[in-house]
Amino acid sequence: MKKNRDTVTIEDVAALAGVSRSTVGRIVGGYGSVSEKSREKVQKAIAELGYSPNAVAQSLRSRQTKTLAVVVGSIANNFFSKVVSVIEDEATRQGYNVIICSTHE
Repeated sequence: MKKNRDTVTIEDVAALAGVSRSTVGRIVGGYGSVSEKSREKVQKAIAELGYSPNAVAQSLRSRQTKTLAVVVGSIANNFFSKVVSVIEDEATRQGYNVIICSTHE
């Protein structure tokens, strides 16, 4: 079994849990019906392997990147730094990623 967080796949989780890849997909994706026994086995395997879903794959399926771009004149400007910090905090709480771009005035 792979133990590196960056390389654990849905197939690794399925193999450890003794279920199919599609069962793991239903549990991770939150769709379809799955027995409680399978759900428990998959959740245990996810925790043991340190699996986290691929954000790019999820965005392709959902057609939502959950990414915000913030464009500022200069990140060195103290005002923009504070504004971006607040935006990042709230975006993270809401499950979004933030990309910051500076136009260099």
